[in-house]
Amino acid sequence: MTEMTRERWLLLCQEAVTEEDPGKFRAICSELEHFLEEKKARLRLSPTCWICSRGVDLQTCKIDWHGRAVHEQCEANRMSNHNRIASIPQT
Repeated sequence: MTEMTRERWLLLCQEAVTEEDPGKFRAICSELEHFLEEKKARLRLSPTCWICSRGVDLQTCKIDWHGRAVHEQCEANRMSNHNRIASIPQT
């Protein structure tokens, strides 16, 4: 996100909070929706870790047994938790 886009986004949010005119409020909301749609499109193009849902860098991420992108630390934490649960004696 460019600094100009970020500033416009913040300005629109501030205006939406204080706007009393229904027509102006709808126009502000419409522009905010446009920004949200752009962001959703950008996020869809970016791969995410299936464990934490945060973006992953394709150069450094790992791939799990199912071919899904995952942060190395997320997978290590998941496996550690899985192993800890599996080692609990059944009563």
